[in-house]
Amino acid sequence: MIIRPHSITAVEVTERSQVATARYRALSLARLQDFDEETLGRLALIVTEAANNLILHAGGGEVLLSASSDGRHRWVDLLFIDHGPGIANLGRALAGGASTANSLGEGLGAIRRLSDQFEIFSLPGNGTVISSRLYGCHGAGKTTGEVQLGTVLRAKHGQTACGDGWGYRTLANGRSLLLVVDGLGHGALAHRAAERALQVLSEARPRGAEDLLLDLHSGLADTRGAAGACIVLDAEQESLEFAGLGNINAALIDGEMRRGLASLNGTLGHGSVAVQGFRYPWPEGSLIMVHSDGVANRWNLDDYPGLVRRHPSLIAGMVYRDHGVGRDDVAIVALRRRGKE
Repeated sequence: MIIRPHSITAVEVTERSQVATARYRALSLARLQDFDEETLGRLALIVTEAANNLILHAGGGEVLLSASSDGRHRWVDLLFIDHGPGIANLGRALAGGASTANSLGEGLGAIRRLSDQFEIFSLPGNGTVISSRLYGCHGAGKTTGEVQLGTVLRAKHGQTACGDGWGYRTLANGRSLLLVVDGLGHGALAHRAAERALQVLSEARPRGAEDLLLDLHSGLADTRGAAGACIVLDAEQESLEFAGLGNINAALIDGEMRRGLASLNGTLGHGSVAVQGFRYPWPEGSLIMVHSDGVANRWNLDDYPGLVRRHPSLIAGMVYRDHGVGRDDVAIVALRRRGKE
């Protein structure tokens, strides 16, 4: 099974007319996923409520939309991101009907009820990130097994094609593969390189991270080339193997420990390259962060009290909000190994 986004879009919402734009684009993505009418109705209400809140209570913000599938299920993910005043009393706001001049509140309870999955993180004085997921007519299910995934994928401002990409593939015996790729440059040619890399991921024989990186190097020979990072995750052995080439940043976070995962110099698809895999422990509850150079590598989750323990979708959204550079495509994957329930 491979999980990857099929369509993405982003809408800046600073005035009323952009609420309708965000709703239209969300519905367009969902219709491509063959959502049923009841789910389309829920989606329209979620986007309308959340986008209106961005204007009314946060002075505007951004809506990130992506449509994904895993071969069995289809879904749309929505991130609503702002730099507003935050929510002073989140419990009261989620109960519905609570709103003040300085606090987002109206409609939050409805958004939570209408979503198949809902997460929110807000700090007074430091804005809010809301994550909502709706599944299509084939119903919901646990799509990532041993892990929780949170992602951001956004084209460079002014571009429609994104040259970054990510994919997650599950294998047998508790093993899985994660790929984050950054096609060189921007636009259609960078997008083509990223798409080719994801095709290689879907077809590759399940081997180590070094082997997968070499498969990518061969498979991208007739493209512009790319930077890329592969991670082979093994839940049974409680370990991971990391191999990367080029400017992909990765870190493993476990409690107070943050360990950088080293990529080597080189370009997938061009020239001769030396690849090396590095093995690390992968304990339950640990967080892996991987992102392209569309994100400045200055982020520190300690700047957001409590965020590191929250759903990875909120972590990816907050890192994008505060550290996305704006002049490049962006790919962020936050992946947490589930603990025992």
